[in-house]
Amino acid sequence: ELKKRKEVRNMENSLTINPKKTYTCKEVADILGVSRKSVYRLLDQENIKTIRIGRIIRISKQSFDSWFEDIH
Repeated sequence: ELKKRKEVRNMENSLTINPKKTYTCKEVADILGVSRKSVYRLLDQENIKTIRIGRIIRISKQSFDSWFEDIH
């Protein structure tokens, strides 16, 4: 129990020191409440910066957050 709490605390500390700069397609799907397939279509249609590493797609957090603010 104590070990798990330490691990969680370490993870929280690392996130504040090194905040996440990308989203996964699943994370964007969860934020928008849509399917991953819809996210892929959105990425094809909108000017949201992505990073591809082989078959893996990462979405620029800054680019997505800016786009998301513009539609609200």
